[in-house]
Amino acid sequence: MIKTVIFDFDGTMFHTAPEIHRAVNLTLKDIGHHELSYDEVTHCIGQGLMYLLEHLKLDIDMSAEGLKKIATLFRQHYNKIFHESKPFPGLLEFLSNTPQKVAVGSNKDEKYVKAVLEQSPWNNFNWVSLNGGNTFSTKKPEPEMIEDIIIKSQCEPHEVAIVGDGSPDIEVAKNTGIYSVAVSYGYSPLQELMDLGADVSIDNLIELQETLNRLNT
Repeated sequence: MIKTVIFDFDGTMFHTAPEIHRAVNLTLKDIGHHELSYDEVTHCIGQGLMYLLEHLKLDIDMSAEGLKKIATLFRQHYNKIFHESKPFPGLLEFLSNTPQKVAVGSNKDEKYVKAVLEQSPWNNFNWVSLNGGNTFSTKKPEPEMIEDIIIKSQCEPHEVAIVGDGSPDIEVAKNTGIYSVAVSYGYSPLQELMDLGADVSIDNLIELQETLNRLNT
């Protein structure tokens, strides 16, 4: 029986790609670089800001110092618009009715995760933990943040499932012995996630509770 559900954030709980895409292009405009398409940016979401910048096709100084400057510019723009991201359909309904404990394990900076989820209506839920990509010394697929949630939820790994749209979510599930639920509406191709070993998939969060009920029964 699944007792705790861990959510990825970008592309799973909230549709954040439009705001990330805007912030990237505002940053590129600042430095005189040509804009990138929505797909070029979205493809790189899910493993933290530095991964995003490193994997975009940018004609800029890609040294550590150069990337740090670009990251600073990005955050200045993103800080103004990140709150505009919308939840995916079914999220509020699931959280309002689920008997499971809930937590977040994201590679997004913790401050953005908390800034969204510590305001109404999301603050009404008893989150086990809200972990971001800089909460610990490692990000998904390393097991540290997920193991912390397992401990705090007082569950065994087989009683926990992670819901996500990226390879780090499926890989961290295997690394920690928990179940994985891949979403088809996120920022990675569903078949890619299933090939990595996702246990089940859903097309929307309205299906999530029924899918969890079928796991580990």
